[in-house]
Amino acid sequence: MDTSLTCTGGSGKPGCSGGGAAGGGGGAGGGSSVALYVYGARVTVNGGSLSAGNGGRGGGGGSGGTGAAGSAGVVGSTTTCTISVCNMPIPSICQGASSAPFNVMAPGGTAGGTGGSGSNGGPGGGGAGGDSFAAVTAGSGSFAGSGSPALAFGSAGTGSGGAPAGLHGSQGHF
Repeated sequence: MDTSLTCTGGSGKPGCSGGGAAGGGGGAGGGSSVALYVYGARVTVNGGSLSAGNGGRGGGGGSGGTGAAGSAGVVGSTTTCTISVCNMPIPSICQGASSAPFNVMAPGGTAGGTGGSGSNGGPGGGGAGGDSFAAVTAGSGSFAGSGSPALAFGSAGTGSGGAPAGLHGSQGHF
């Protein structure tokens, strides 16, 4: 039995912070321009010309998401205490009663503040620039020119947001 004449409720709790947001999606790569693509075959071009346009610019990265809001604080728990004062030197309260216990309700502490919002996500990275080749061979493919065909290619596409530029040339192999 508590004879201290004090009764204290539970402490209030602060809110939790919000979660961080996801980062933005990466940018798409720029489109490539290829005049002749050879895969797993042998191709001979007799005279004429092969001309590729410019590679495309890489796309920008997506925006990051918004951080989640924090949660509200929680009120502390109410405490009930049974107190007896007749065993203490306060005779005017008991007035001859041998025991006079009573219950005291102590409210909980006020709720803490709302937690802070989570951070916003960062932007996604930019896409790489596209390639430009007059002829591209892949796998076991091969290309040969007969009669001096003209091979023209455009500029490589630029990357976005620090991404690399594409490649360019008369022939490429991947």
